[in-house]
Amino acid sequence: MKVKNEDEDFNDRYGELLDGYRIKGRTDSLRWLMFTPFMFVFKRVIFTVSCFFLMEVISLQTYLFYSVTMVSLLFTIIVKPSESMKQNFLEGMNDFVTLFLLLLILVFTDWVTDPYIRYRAGWGVIGLSTFAIAVHVFLMLRAEYTALKQKLKQRKLAKASKENAEAKKARTEKSHSSRQLLQ
Repeated sequence: MKVKNEDEDFNDRYGELLDGYRIKGRTDSLRWLMFTPFMFVFKRVIFTVSCFFLMEVISLQTYLFYSVTMVSLLFTIIVKPSESMKQNFLEGMNDFVTLFLLLLILVFTDWVTDPYIRYRAGWGVIGLSTFAIAVHVFLMLRAEYTALKQKLKQRKLAKASKENAEAKKARTEKSHSSRQLLQ
């Protein structure tokens, strides 16, 4: 869906960049929407850079990830950049899950030495990750089911339409042949 804005110059310049984002009636927060692609790239760049250059400082890595994820979560909650509320929910849920996973990962640093606590935190990581994956898989399967149901309905309508057209053609041919016999 193309961005609909009165200013055609704006649409020509930024239309592709803002596809899928809600901008109708959002003149005050339009400039914030311009940060959405930046936030997307920024999170990944910080992650990549910190993994390569801060390998030895796990606590600083975790702090950076936590800070960037918190900013991203707040951005998603306040700006609600996507047109779809489901997409906004998923983005917020992903950031929220990431925050909790980062907190659980702190248990695996040198700050916590008790193996029982680490064991329980490991199960927390597995459970939270499984929950997030299950939500995404459920929504994906539901979307596929809805699309399949729609395609089957269209196919059924097309088949019924074709059968009606064939029946009408057969009736027309029969009436023409009957007229020819009467003449």
